[in-house]
Amino acid sequence: LMLLLVVLGLVAWALLRVDRSEPVAPHSAVTSPSRLFDVLFARRWSPVATGVVVGAIGIAAYLRSTPLGVTSQLSTVSRSYLDSREMLPEVLHGIDMMRGCVAIVASNITNNGWLVIGFVIASFVAAMHCLIYRDRQRSYRELPLRLFELGTVYRYERAGTLHGLMRIRGFTQDDSHIFCTQEQLADEIRSLLNFVLSVLRRFGFDDFTYKLSTRDPQKSIGTDEMWDKATSALRNALERLGVQYTIGEGDAAFYGPKIDVDVRDAIGRKWQLSTIQADFQLPERFGLEYVGADNQRHRPIMLHRALLGSVERFFGVLLEHYGGSLPTWLAPVQVRILPVTSAHEAHTATLVSQLAGDGYRVDTVAADEQLGKRIRASKLERIPYVLVVGDDDVQAGTVGVNPRGGEVQRDTPFDAFRARLAADVADGSGR
Repeated sequence: LMLLLVVLGLVAWALLRVDRSEPVAPHSAVTSPSRLFDVLFARRWSPVATGVVVGAIGIAAYLRSTPLGVTSQLSTVSRSYLDSREMLPEVLHGIDMMRGCVAIVASNITNNGWLVIGFVIASFVAAMHCLIYRDRQRSYRELPLRLFELGTVYRYERAGTLHGLMRIRGFTQDDSHIFCTQEQLADEIRSLLNFVLSVLRRFGFDDFTYKLSTRDPQKSIGTDEMWDKATSALRNALERLGVQYTIGEGDAAFYGPKIDVDVRDAIGRKWQLSTIQADFQLPERFGLEYVGADNQRHRPIMLHRALLGSVERFFGVLLEHYGGSLPTWLAPVQVRILPVTSAHEAHTATLVSQLAGDGYRVDTVAADEQLGKRIRASKLERIPYVLVVGDDDVQAGTVGVNPRGGEVQRDTPFDAFRARLAADVADGSGR
């Protein structure tokens, strides 16, 4: 809705401001903020359209923990434009390609002329977390300071590389940033690695490979000393964990080295999911400080941590890994109960209520179609357990159990099934 308001505001603004006696420059000519100014703002001023655009951006920023659009100044300070490339170049004439990000130009009249403010679509969350850290003076007693959010970010992926959920242009990232001291760095990285592995194992992955990505001198910022410290800390964490790892020469991001944790799915394909990056650059560029035990100001170290990476991509990897048959604890619907006829629907509703009360995700399908058709449809949905309730089951308090990939079990006491379901969910396998 916010994006729609922004687009409508820009279109209205352009229609009200462009002098129709002069031809509008083609899209290829819109290559700078000054040229965009000429195309959109011409000679007549529309305060209403200005308010629509700026207000929509403001509301969007207010409704989100971090905004979808940020000022181009913030993007420049964080240097995120180096890592985001072009973004949706075909949108409309009123969009300026500024160093690879979309710039939405809002304006206001002043006594001295036009004040132009640039906004770019966010490709990062780190800069906003730096601003949260910088909001007030910090003490060493507050460190490590850990900030986390599920933030929506955008990256331009070429059309030929887009691939379902695996590679998309807009996605949600489980982004965390840890601000710590030099002395805390190694312990934090080791703790993060253990946390990453525990979560991935819970989702059923157990075959990992580790890669330490190092600096590319042609595509990086910062001093050699900073890079050496960060790379050494990551290497020491891997060695203390006792795992084998490879070196990716020159594969690091422009602001710091990183550890990538790759997993292999059920058929042996490798997927890059989790990332831990050490960053000495953003604290320097944003002027982040803390007061140490010596009562002097020091620069913190920043760790970037993506646990699942893109949530959409991780979900796609899970579906590939399990072939759509998600384990019972993770399945959207864990149990479906089917009455044989409409006469059994009241009893079925009671069973559904009991399982829902236990905290399980359960539903039912009314007896409007033949039982066999409903069972086949449920199995195609890969629901872990399909229960059938007939006359004998109503009288005896039993159910017929159709487990996914298993043999049908009739006359199973309902309480026995509840115990079985609880054990399956607690086990976490249920493939």
